[in-house]
Amino acid sequence: MDKRIVLVDSQYLTRISISAVVGSMKGLVITKTLNYPHEVVSEINSTSFEILITEYSDDHQDQINEILRIVDTIKIPTLVVTNSENTEVIQRLLKSDIKGVITKNCSQEEIELALSNVAEGKRFYCNNVLDIVMDKQHTSLKKSAASKFDLSSRELEVLELIVNGFTTKQIADQLHLSIHTINSHRKNLLKKSKITSPAHLAAFAIESGLVNMFE
Repeated sequence: MDKRIVLVDSQYLTRISISAVVGSMKGLVITKTLNYPHEVVSEINSTSFEILITEYSDDHQDQINEILRIVDTIKIPTLVVTNSENTEVIQRLLKSDIKGVITKNCSQEEIELALSNVAEGKRFYCNNVLDIVMDKQHTSLKKSAASKFDLSSRELEVLELIVNGFTTKQIADQLHLSIHTINSHRKNLLKKSKITSPAHLAAFAIESGLVNMFE
């Protein structure tokens, strides 16, 4: 027997797109479409469904609390589709009982994987969501490392450019500063890192977590 889905999204094209993906999958069927999350409450008793797919948009930030309350009330596997890149919002969704979070930039394959996993009560987050979370974690680690070595935001910016192979003149041009100022930042970086050779700055930056070599 097909698992019944209630789909909530205010955008017609998104509803059509998700409906098309669901229609191509076995074992799933959309039995109701709604425009806004608050409409789900009135459907709890009148509509029988096993999965909820709902949007979250930064244009309606008050929806986040509403969605979390609904999920806590209905206790049904929920997939959130969002256009948000707000790390605080994403982290709130991930820490809740919501089973899946995907963005509106996801591929059809990721949408299908999300639906399959959520239908089985498993968690699924698309690559876009994971990138947002990982970027937040890396930024936090970078700030912690910068604080440890007492680096200013400008010194950290100069260090990142050094690691990426920029010359002193190129860094000066990039940051709209004088070469003299950049040289001063270089000297401060050597002093604070307790490194005697400028050639070792890049290795120090990567090993200490100040700069991500994959950026």
